Amino acid sequence: KYNGGLFQNNGNWRPSAHAVKNMISILPAPKFTAALIEGEGDHYAYQFSPSLSPEAKPVIMAWNLKGPAMLKIPFTGAQAEVIDMLGGKTSISSQDGQLTIPVGPLPVYIR
Repeated sequence: KYNGGLFQNNGNWRPSAHAVKNMISILPAPKFTAALIEGEGDHYAYQFSPSLSPEAKPVIMAWNLKGPAMLKIPFTGAQAEVIDMLGGKTSISSQDGQLTIPVGPLPVYIR
């Protein structure tokens, strides 16, 4: 009956369970493709391809270890969708081949 901390004793979902479900829906069977930013200013950004769907576009997972910060990430498209850990979505435009997004200690997904 080990629940991995995802569920309460009564079976209700904790926020961590919703976060895992969201991550799996965005990145089913992910394949790591690139480290875009690795530790610079406590920022991290990794690119993954959903390997079950080869035609799907890559997804970037980004965060900052020390809390809220603005992060510039290389991005070739004109528009991106940013999805927070629990599935909230916002759109953002790129400028000069980069996205400037707020990140914190919880990951966001960019596609």
